[in-house]
Amino acid sequence: IDLYSNAELGVDLRSSIGAAVGKDLVSTNSKIFHIEGGLLYTTEDESGSNNSTSSTEAFLGARLDLFRYDVPKLDLTAQVVGIPSLTESGRIRAKANVTMRWEMIKDLYWILNYSENYDSDPPGQAKSNDDYNLYSGLAYDF
Repeated sequence: IDLYSNAELGVDLRSSIGAAVGKDLVSTNSKIFHIEGGLLYTTEDESGSNNSTSSTEAFLGARLDLFRYDVPKLDLTAQVVGIPSLTESGRIRAKANVTMRWEMIKDLYWILNYSENYDSDPPGQAKSNDDYNLYSGLAYDF
């Protein structure tokens, strides 16, 4: 189940439910590489209107997790998902996300995240085909 909203892409609410299968292709004490694929049923409410559409979509994704337990600890996760529509010919959505969590001093972490969402045919009067976010923060483990 996934719930999503993005005014830049013209979506008040996108709700998806689906089923997936996946497999770890690499799994060691310092990295995991995972792939998955499946089907989604998606409903979208268009921004600024009462229009709502439903579609069936496929998805294929990959995720790479790299981690280091030695001081300084480091976690890096990169994920990409492609989502072609099966009911709207030619429409493709994609999502990418990269997150780094680095221990600067004992139990104090710097977090940096970049994410991007792309839609080849966003609903309604969307301002753009893609939207991205970059944020940074600090976290402390007790």
